[in-house]
Amino acid sequence: MTGVVVAPVTRGSLPRMTLGQNPPPPRPDGNNQGNNPDLPPTDRGKMVAAGVLLVIPIVALMWVPSYARTEPELLGFPFFFWYQFLWVFLCSGLTYAAYRLTLAARPRRTPGTSIAPGTPRGPEGDR
Repeated sequence: MTGVVVAPVTRGSLPRMTLGQNPPPPRPDGNNQGNNPDLPPTDRGKMVAAGVLLVIPIVALMWVPSYARTEPELLGFPFFFWYQFLWVFLCSGLTYAAYRLTLAARPRRTPGTSIAPGTPRGPEGDR
């Protein structure tokens, strides 16, 4: 564990962890995602879109005055109830869409490939 210091446990105290003072060096491609140069860059636009998709149901359901009424009814159920029940299915769809966007934003690399300049690109070392 580089950069983590664990103090010894003494009687009556809990262990304390402190982070190292130096942040990880920036990646060669300018995308500072830690120390692993084999990580592909993350598409921030897709990640923001995924975050927006996850916030939509929260805002819609926290804004109670927008659906605190009884009309229109659906199969005898007041609007207040069926609107919230509809969001169960909408939340599932939005969460799935956010999941797919997250997968697309973080493409996988095949083993042995690297995005760092000057490193081998494949198992044979081709560049």
